[in-house]
Amino acid sequence: MADWRTELLAEEGFVFDPRDQAFTEFVDVCALYFAEHHTLAAPREAAIAGVAVGERLHQARKPGGLGKKSARAEARRERLEAIDPDWNPAWSLSWQRHYAKARWLLSQGATLAELQPGVSLGGDDIGTWLAEQPAVWNTLEEGQQQRLTELGVRPAATAALTAPTMPAGATRWEINLAAARQFKTREGHLRVPRDHIETVTDNDGREHPIRLGVFRSNARTRHKKQKLTPDQSREAHELGLLV
Repeated sequence: MADWRTELLAEEGFVFDPRDQAFTEFVDVCALYFAEHHTLAAPREAAIAGVAVGERLHQARKPGGLGKKSARAEARRERLEAIDPDWNPAWSLSWQRHYAKARWLLSQGATLAELQPGVSLGGDDIGTWLAEQPAVWNTLEEGQQQRLTELGVRPAATAALTAPTMPAGATRWEINLAAARQFKTREGHLRVPRDHIETVTDNDGREHPIRLGVFRSNARTRHKKQKLTPDQSREAHELGLLV
């Protein structure tokens, strides 16, 4: 069929492939979701207008999820990117969702100084996320670092990542935190296996084997339940222990 005939039929609403019509309707829902949430990095359970948009996006991100024909898949990808260039990020959806919301808040006149831990948008604690990024800078992809830089976020000073001296009378929290700092200084991140043992030495030469993976997990749980002291929460945030 000649192209001009195809175009005329399309203008009259003729549907050549029901799958394309269904995708067009899905794109419309994605645009609606983006307008409300400022990102397509939707959690899998997200829904809007009666459509399971999070699950649909999850399926679309899979290999072949936009169709088996390369031309059709490319056209569909471009339509989603026209709504949100980062609809399928190279990093976690959670990170992208927090970044997008932080960017939107800043575009609306908020400042980084105002976005303190506890400042949330759509159920996501944007302030806490922003506070954690400098400490985990070296664990991020280049694209993530670039996006944070554009927001005005900078990596933590190297000195802040150095394990401090640990007095013999240190509390259990201080010993655990020293173990976390030691691990991060050496490895560049805090993605600690749950069964990992990190041994730290105090100023008197005594060794303290710390179940660091368990400590990290417990600290995150206690933070969510607001069972950490303000100082403990601040120290955990600064180190990136709660990411």
